Amino acid sequence: MAVFESFISVISSLDSEALRVVPERCVQVRHKGAKCLRCAEVCAAGAIAYDGEDVTIDGDLCIGCGSCATACPTGALGPEGFQPAKCLSALTQEKGALPSEVVEQIKHSPTVWGCDLCQQACPFNHCAALSPLPEFRENLLPSLTLEELEGLSNRAFRRKYGDRAFAWRGIGPLVRNLGWREEGE
Repeated sequence: MAVFESFISVISSLDSEALRVVPERCVQVRHKGAKCLRCAEVCAAGAIAYDGEDVTIDGDLCIGCGSCATACPTGALGPEGFQPAKCLSALTQEKGALPSEVVEQIKHSPTVWGCDLCQQACPFNHCAALSPLPEFRENLLPSLTLEELEGLSNRAFRRKYGDRAFAWRGIGPLVRNLGWREEGE
């Protein structure tokens, strides 16, 4: 019941007038030929529209669904805005010891590095173009196991994985998170 009440509290506190289209993030606004109206298609209230030039949100129709807030497993998004101290994406990249509640969240998270569930839930991202950067499209590593990292020194880890986004923090956080993940399975 407390989760439901918390959810209602977050939704009730959302102010429709605060919702806005960020043109530099909107595929349709940036690329007129994109034909992406995913946000309007998924908007239950019909508050999102495209007038041929801009995507707009009608504050009178908006129900403040908070898709991103409800997708966040740690409550990092809410009426007080973004709280990095609760963000699983940030927490999985921290070095050193983490609070026990964070350990439990990592144990049951679908990933051991990052999160991005809020990004996946956001209707504005559904039609986003693939990055032109090859680092984000080619030679992807869909999974990594503790066994693949066992016995690697930090130097060997950097030689093997140094071109990967997760390598910047070194081997420590990954080994820690993978270990916790295995405990949670």
